[in-house]
Amino acid sequence: MRLASFAVIDSLPRVGAVLDTGSGTQVVDLTQPLSEFGVTRMEDLVALDGPAWPAIVEVVADGGVGHLPHHALGSVTLLPSVTAPSQMLFVRANYPQPDGSIPDLQRPAFFSKLPSTMIPDGATVLLPPMASQPDWEGELALIIGRHASFVPREEAMRYVAGYTITNDITARDLQASGESTLAKNFRTFAPLGPWLVTPDEVGDPHDLGIRQWINGTLFQDGNTKDMLFDIPQIIAFLSSITDLHPGDVVATGAPAGTGKHQKPPLFLRDGDTMRVEIDGIGSLNNRATAAPV
Repeated sequence: MRLASFAVIDSLPRVGAVLDTGSGTQVVDLTQPLSEFGVTRMEDLVALDGPAWPAIVEVVADGGVGHLPHHALGSVTLLPSVTAPSQMLFVRANYPQPDGSIPDLQRPAFFSKLPSTMIPDGATVLLPPMASQPDWEGELALIIGRHASFVPREEAMRYVAGYTITNDITARDLQASGESTLAKNFRTFAPLGPWLVTPDEVGDPHDLGIRQWINGTLFQDGNTKDMLFDIPQIIAFLSSITDLHPGDVVATGAPAGTGKHQKPPLFLRDGDTMRVEIDGIGSLNNRATAAPV
């Protein structure tokens, strides 16, 4: 099932089910059935650890949504898959290098992005004037569905509410100068979307193609089966360091094909378009624009 955070004109964030119908793709507003569980945001929904979550899934799966408001996908404003995560944790160096070499890591390496960096599908990535080498990194991201602390690897997948797509925009020149936190955390540097897809629909998250096109040219073309640390390892490790909370975003790393490894290196410029596509999830589309000086 695909679940989207969305808004209609002058409204607060809502949660909807994305369905393909004879009249096109529709977003079904789940506000009414979710209200009895106190759910107003995606984070609230994924946190439900009881009868509510399977009840909502059953209603949507059985087509029992005909009486609910339907909106054409193009008529709503998609929001990031989750709108207010407490944490965004990104795993780095989790795929073989472009030359095929394997990073010498004993455990997952990670960094944080501020939730304020998130933007949805279709929104604009602002290229800051102080960064001359903004780069792209298309990645599979997972959304945590329950409080996780010291989770054993064999139980880790129970903590995944669903999957989405992110594009880890990075200012390579600032990163190279030692300003890694700044390089990752400009506003708009974490596109996330277009929606959350539940594990049952995604299938095996360790066998998903990941592709990214810049201005229509394919640069990243990898598969999650090549991750050096799989999702259970990532969750087990991160939850041994810090508590994970419902709605938290965990990005699993970028396969080869980023701009800094092109010959010569290639970086984002005003007007560039980005499209990240992951099997079983969909595509995340954003345009780069020079930020105001």
